[in-house]
Amino acid sequence: TDITNKFVTLSHTPSTAGNTVLLVENAASMFYGTDYTVIGNELSWSGLSLDGILSVGDNLSIIYSV
Repeated sequence: TDITNKFVTLSHTPSTAGNTVLLVENAASMFYGTDYTVIGNELSWSGLSLDGILSVGDNLSIIYSV
């Protein structure tokens, strides 16, 4: 559902959104602002480079400080 909706809800709000790191299994490096963005506790990629690249079943790792 998250992949289809083009966002994931983080369990906490990052202290600095721009320092959030997104790792996609078996993919090249992702960049904040180009591939994804974070607003509050929501990481999204609608209209950004990841839009249309991620598919159901992809594994995401998200690293951030609260």
